[in-house]
Amino acid sequence: MRAFLCLAPMVLAACAASVAPLSAVPAPAPAAPVSAAPAPTIVLGADLVDADLRYRPPALDPARPWALPREEDLGLPGGPRARLFERHELPVVYGFVTVQRRERSPATDMWLCGALLDAAGKGRPLREELAALGATSWLSCNDDIFSVGLEVLASRIEPAVAAVAGALAGGVVSEERLAKVRERVASSFPGTPRSRVVRILHEQLFTGKHGYHVPLFGSRAEVEKVTPAEVDKARARLGPDAVTLLLAGDVTPLAARGMLERVAAAWPARARSASGPARPRDDSKPVHGVLLLDEPEAKEVEIAVSLPIPPSDSGETAAVIALANVIRRRVIRLEAADGTKQWADPAVDLDRLTHASVLKILGRVPRGGVSGAVGALLEVLEKIGAGEGPAADFAESYNIMEGWFAERFDGGSRLARRLDYRASLGLAADHDERLRAAIAALRPPRVVEAAKKHLRRDALTVVVLGPAAAETAALERLGLGKVIPIPPATPAKKESAK
Repeated sequence: MRAFLCLAPMVLAACAASVAPLSAVPAPAPAAPVSAAPAPTIVLGADLVDADLRYRPPALDPARPWALPREEDLGLPGGPRARLFERHELPVVYGFVTVQRRERSPATDMWLCGALLDAAGKGRPLREELAALGATSWLSCNDDIFSVGLEVLASRIEPAVAAVAGALAGGVVSEERLAKVRERVASSFPGTPRSRVVRILHEQLFTGKHGYHVPLFGSRAEVEKVTPAEVDKARARLGPDAVTLLLAGDVTPLAARGMLERVAAAWPARARSASGPARPRDDSKPVHGVLLLDEPEAKEVEIAVSLPIPPSDSGETAAVIALANVIRRRVIRLEAADGTKQWADPAVDLDRLTHASVLKILGRVPRGGVSGAVGALLEVLEKIGAGEGPAADFAESYNIMEGWFAERFDGGSRLARRLDYRASLGLAADHDERLRAAIAALRPPRVVEAAKKHLRRDALTVVVLGPAAAETAALERLGLGKVIPIPPATPAKKESAK
């Protein structure tokens, strides 16, 4: 979750332009020099008052009071569901037609997140049907749900939803179209260095039969083997009970109910989704320590570090979000001895999934700089856990107050995406209200307590991808255990991909 607010330069310029010019006044006498005070530090249990540390977003216009919008939740017995936010400022609806992942198979992935927009029902392919309605459409997928995103005039949202339902229930993909989808998906392998290091991280965190162990689309070899017949079988295993409409904008509960009925009507009566094997929740046995995939020819090294965190519906969510912001601020400032940034293009993310949540720290370092960068990161985590460091870091971690929520719920597009986020994690309708209250009550000592609890060396998983074999000994001296080499792709895997 990202939570940053900024004042646009144009706003500041406009404010300056509205001030009348001042007449000249005598210059004030020079002030006596004052020695700079040392930066304050956070001490666990300190009585840090709201006014000293909490970030204050710009005050909201009192003529336009803001509150979290109310969510409507509708459903048909044994059929599709709908969640919606009514916003009637513009005659536009933003939405997602989502499908819960009930099983893992390359054919299902290819169907729902690759070929769906190319599927043809009784007429044209879905992509062309939606374009004829003036709808902007796209596919988005993660480990839990697939979504068809829509942006369309309110007068055309119902036929747009019906077109998506028709493709889900009876769409057919020709060999010609599937070949283009296969080519498009296969071209994404092996991926960028960052996507590869994240994929390796997931394989180490979620092992065995865990649902997240298998990446989206599986392997290139599996993608290239998918046939139209397999896609058709995957489509036949889907029923309307797996579909949820997420709608925000110029739409009413009555209209949403009508759309639900049209979705259900796209399938034969009493059709239900066929479930695959139950996805284990706690099957994973993460590999902790440092894992190294040496690639001597690469110019730089990608690093991924992860720590387990509580799920999104826990009482620690507010403190963990603030903690991630503190880490982000400090990692960005890390410098090597020559003054260059130790972590290039850093990212600190809370990877929220239905069956697991991790805090991920990603970055790129130059050849020969891996042990120094990882060591500096460990020092940052230890200082945060001890409550040490500039108080401003903790103050800025509260960038997710009233202004953050107002931004996330401003406009139909953001509302729809918020619904999609909550649906993908199975969060209750009052999740944001409870989170908002928890953030308002948060104090720095709670952030430090979360750091002491979750920033543990024995829970770290570090994946290194690039020319770093020469730093094995230096990495082991950091106290994270023996460096575990990851073998490159075996010849057998390469042969199967042909």
